Amino acid sequence: MTTKPERLTGVDSLRGLAILLVVAVHTSGFIAPESTWLSTFANLGPRGVQLFYVVSAFSLYLSFANRQAAHEFSYRAYFIRRIARVAPTFWLAMVAYLLAFGVAPRYWAPNGVTGADIALTATFLNGWSPTAINSIVPGGWSVAIETTFYLLLPFCFMWIRSLRAAVIATVVAMIVRYVLGNWLFRTQLPGFADDQRYLLYTYTWEFWLPAQLPVFMLGIVLHFVRERMRGAQPGIGICWLAGAVALISASRFMPTEEFIPSSFLAGMGFLLLSLAVFDSDLSFLNNRVFRKIGEVSFSIYLFHHLVMHFGAGKVVKVLQVLG
Repeated sequence: MTTKPERLTGVDSLRGLAILLVVAVHTSGFIAPESTWLSTFANLGPRGVQLFYVVSAFSLYLSFANRQAAHEFSYRAYFIRRIARVAPTFWLAMVAYLLAFGVAPRYWAPNGVTGADIALTATFLNGWSPTAINSIVPGGWSVAIETTFYLLLPFCFMWIRSLRAAVIATVVAMIVRYVLGNWLFRTQLPGFADDQRYLLYTYTWEFWLPAQLPVFMLGIVLHFVRERMRGAQPGIGICWLAGAVALISASRFMPTEEFIPSSFLAGMGFLLLSLAVFDSDLSFLNNRVFRKIGEVSFSIYLFHHLVMHFGAGKVVKVLQVLG
């Protein structure tokens, strides 16, 4: 006899909020928001990726727990589902961006896009190259990190089976991030021209799996915290929300290369935000609009740069006319 897998609609709402953050910061580059509230929201936009990571690790762990309880989990099926979920849409985005922008030099590929960059991106191995990771698909760096994490996750399933283990794994990931980051930057710096060292700096502290691994671990922590919090005192959700706002806001003032970076502080805030969204007393956070947006968030993430590039000028003209 099998049990019906648990489905949390709040996961889609969180994905919806994450993509709204990402789109807000990219849109603000074309149309600067006049509202202080919108400007603050846009400034927090880069951290939407960390919300995606927390939600991804949490939902995959939840799926693993549900399938294992129903005796339906297999690693073969796990990898097939992951490939089917990500690869087709990402490959389509690759083709679209290559057709739109070609292989000419650009910010994340100052020497132009090479055949090696295309091959690495198509096989999701661009996550191990500072000059390839974000060279073709804008925002593709986060997809490369996500797909690399998929390879690591089965080992997490085997070794992380409790909240204590998840917390220890998070601390270990923090240490690994800091040690590897300093080693990578120090050893690879001589190989980069002065005007391209931003590629190595961003890669070291943002754009590869070790830099984001602690945030993924927070998603696993969230899974076990939620299990502990079942039947918690009503009204506690507002406390989670207040803590989330405080941590996410504070993350704006943290540097990226420190032992506790801005991405991790934001990740902790998103852990609390997730608990708030899962609280039925805060139904305004888990609404139909966020859920619908969340259901198509991956496609929005991959293609919104194209839409803005070719459509932003028209939008600006319309706003000028209306203004």
